[in-house]
Amino acid sequence: MAKMTEARKRKLRLEIVTDAIDQLKAEKYIATSGTYLRFKGRPSKKSNLLDYANEHSCKVCAKGAMFISMLRKTNSERLMGHLSIGGFDIQEEEALEEMFGDMSDELEQAFEGWNDPFYKIQYPDDRDRLIALFCNVKRNKGDFKPEQDEERHNKEVAERGTAVNFARGMRV
Repeated sequence: MAKMTEARKRKLRLEIVTDAIDQLKAEKYIATSGTYLRFKGRPSKKSNLLDYANEHSCKVCAKGAMFISMLRKTNSERLMGHLSIGGFDIQEEEALEEMFGDMSDELEQAFEGWNDPFYKIQYPDDRDRLIALFCNVKRNKGDFKPEQDEERHNKEVAERGTAVNFARGMRV
């Protein structure tokens, strides 16, 4: 991808997480803890990743969803024919870093529950958890602010004795 202004990156991040939410709701992306990117079936080495992703559902973690949605939104020639099954290679990692900075790692850690189990506890379902994380980025105009969800949860519990599952709008 060509160098972009911070404002353009922020706008594109919003488009990427919005697309990821849409794909999760349409069940094109199946949020799966511990999985980067796994398609049903096995794409050939000559497969165009975006074409294959548009035709098949795939299991994704936070980074996998961001990567595929980034391809969908940028049509990046550099990444279009690139396919890595089972883990990140340097090209994918650089593309995510360029677009999201440290946020891609922070979202992955929150999805997996590695440093702080808040999201994993509040959203035991992988799909709901990933949607909640991406909704946080949307609410914060392209930034990830997990402390806001924890504050909202604590306030809801203090006021009503219950909390809202923001992914489904249900009380938990």
